[in-house]
Amino acid sequence: MKTGLCILFIFMLFLFPAAVQAQQTVEYAAAVVELWPEFDQPSMLVIYRLVLSPKVSLPTEVIFRIPSRVGRPNAVAAGQADGSLVNLSYDTNHVGEWTLLVFQATTPDLQIEFYDPGLIKTGASRHYEYSWPGNAAVGELSIRVQEPVGARQMRISPSLGGGSTAADGLVYYEADLGALVEGQTFSITVDYEKDTDELSSQSVPIDASGPLNDTTAGRSTMLSALPWVLGAVGVLLIAGGGLWYYFSGRQVGGTSRIRSSRMRKRRKPAPQTPGGVEDGNVYCHQCGRRAVEGDRFCRACGTELRIGSDK
Repeated sequence: MKTGLCILFIFMLFLFPAAVQAQQTVEYAAAVVELWPEFDQPSMLVIYRLVLSPKVSLPTEVIFRIPSRVGRPNAVAAGQADGSLVNLSYDTNHVGEWTLLVFQATTPDLQIEFYDPGLIKTGASRHYEYSWPGNAAVGELSIRVQEPVGARQMRISPSLGGGSTAADGLVYYEADLGALVEGQTFSITVDYEKDTDELSSQSVPIDASGPLNDTTAGRSTMLSALPWVLGAVGVLLIAGGGLWYYFSGRQVGGTSRIRSSRMRKRRKPAPQTPGGVEDGNVYCHQCGRRAVEGDRFCRACGTELRIGSDK
């Protein structure tokens, strides 16, 4: 009997921490809510950057509420020590106007993103209402609203103060709202005017992931490319010279033949005696060129001359 009670007691000791872990209350040391209207989609991009309280033992189950109109979130991820994010598997439960995201948190840093179609457009006017779900206590809640490119008359209620330009060239309005207890909600409205449907992501400059230098992968220096440039120039010069020689030779040869033909047409054989001699001069009976004394063939066309009784 005593042995059985000891075994049961040891079993309860192992079971008790697991039950406490499954039932522990999730708290956030800090939470940042970012609202990016018309950033890369014609809707409101909502980003939650959450940090679990050090009092929360890991891993732990997290239940987070998002509006049911959103459907499935764009991302549910856990932050890693190197700053990267790893997607987490999750389940969904629909309760009224909310969808419950249920997942296991393996690190204290969490990020949840979704596109909210609740951004209302009426002509050039834009209107959006946001509410903090209030499903957990937060030690420090901050909110940050991005001003869309091309927006004017930006109005945020309650006011988040004057906006400031960030490194990406966009204007942000932000404020720290302090601590919220579990079940406490917070609402904010965003209104502005915008004449076009241009998305802000189209105007955000793309920054290099690291410093560029001669050793950057995929980058070629001028010296390494110089042999290829010289080789290409040489090929172009050879090809151009060959084409010039070909066409200039045809043009010169053709011109010479035409000129020679015209000269033969213009020149008429001079009146000759039967022996090819006129006034003591000998002329070619073929082209009319006067021969030099002692010639037997025409120096112009090569025809044998008719001299005296030779022909």
